[in-house]
Amino acid sequence: MEAAKEIRLFGTGALLRERMRRDRTAINATRRRMELRTAAAQGLPAAVSAGIAAAGLLWAVRAAARGERTAGDLAVLTSAIAAVQGGLSGIAASATVARQHLLPFEHYLDLTSAPPDLPVPRPARPVGELTRGIELRDVWFRYSEQHDWVLRGVNLTLPRGRTLALVGANGAGKSTLVKLLCRLYDPSRGSILWDGTDIRELDPAELRRRVGAVRWSGRRGRPVSTTRSPRSPAATTRCCRGPTGTARRSAWSCPAGSGSGWRRPGPSCGRIPIC
Repeated sequence: MEAAKEIRLFGTGALLRERMRRDRTAINATRRRMELRTAAAQGLPAAVSAGIAAAGLLWAVRAAARGERTAGDLAVLTSAIAAVQGGLSGIAASATVARQHLLPFEHYLDLTSAPPDLPVPRPARPVGELTRGIELRDVWFRYSEQHDWVLRGVNLTLPRGRTLALVGANGAGKSTLVKLLCRLYDPSRGSILWDGTDIRELDPAELRRRVGAVRWSGRRGRPVSTTRSPRSPAATTRCCRGPTGTARRSAWSCPAGSGSGWRRPGPSCGRIPIC
């Protein structure tokens, strides 16, 4: 467990254990109620079926005792009752399986028929190549009415052909600002202008085709395709340059290795995307 140190440090073991027991108790109670409902739903048809079968067999045995039916008739009746019961059980099982498959299919229909999460203007204005830049005018944003404001009155100009770095503490709204530029969300207040045109008037899909982004991920570990992705000698020289400045061109797989590559100190190891 990665959080074992924090659990010991803050003494939260008893709290987490009690929460786990409470959740397990609630889960078990829900499961017992479900099993009782299942037993009740299956018990009544099973009792009716068993009663009908018993009555039929009793009638056949008495008829055979009076000489009205033969032993072969009794055997045929027994086989017929078993076949009918098996068929009814198969129908019930098939209905249960069909119900189980239809439940997620309803979610699939809800997903495929869901309306766009952002309004698409009709007709949408064409998204041309950026010529002047992007401007944010008094942009306010929060993810819901119950949340605090993430961005408050942001005014920013991004000229075309220039590089801008956003620097701030965690939770300052850097990622949120990029999401707004990609129009994953709309500002709660204010506007974002693409060459003077509000991006709300543009088609979101066409706008995103004009935007490129590399998402930072906090997950640890080696990139999956380190041995397959193309690398330039210059990039390899910069990446695998040791503390003495000597280029180690042979260390192609150096992001997190302990061999000839240079291991970055601190938690940033393995978290640097090279574009």
